[in-house]
Amino acid sequence: ATVYLVGSIHLADPSIFPLPTPVENAFSDSKVLAVEADVSNFNLEEGIGLLGEYGTYSDGDSLSKHLDASTAHQLDDFCSKHGVPRDLIETMKPWIVALLVESTAAQESGFSPDSGIDMHFLHEAQGQRVDQLESVEFQFKLLGSATDSEQQEFLASALKGADDISQTEHSYESGDVSALEGEISKQEPRSYYQRLIDDRNPAMTDKVAA
Repeated sequence: ATVYLVGSIHLADPSIFPLPTPVENAFSDSKVLAVEADVSNFNLEEGIGLLGEYGTYSDGDSLSKHLDASTAHQLDDFCSKHGVPRDLIETMKPWIVALLVESTAAQESGFSPDSGIDMHFLHEAQGQRVDQLESVEFQFKLLGSATDSEQQEFLASALKGADDISQTEHSYESGDVSALEGEISKQEPRSYYQRLIDDRNPAMTDKVAA
């Protein structure tokens, strides 16, 4: 059997298409499309349930109670600058807010989830069987596993790097591996990224082999 391993990004500039011919040919030659998680079959009700379980506070707890003054100030500035209603995210945990910050900055720079590499191939998959290496629930649980201190550091890092989103995307598009590694190495906290990136590789490798 032949496996084509393609690094993907979840948001991209639509100008990235068409993808290089060798990539599209590899896709056409494949009987199976394996993605991180098959979001094409993910329903809204399930998503709301997972968000409530892993990404929001309850019983009177709130975001402001888990942020230091500096991070709270940076978040207020970001919300004001980007038109994000600050009060609407008060029930969200810092890791969810960090992803919101990154997504907002990326989309304002012209990047779209619909142009993500995984979504592109999911839309194009007609004859291929679609498998997933993980699941959306697994990813929610993993992201939500961060401690309070890790979540605050993750949010602070996202706020600090919001303006660098475009550079990361362009490094990917140009195939600049050293630049990508540099961008990833700057993201904090390292203990969290160890679980989000390195620790997932063995299980993914086993599924690819299978």
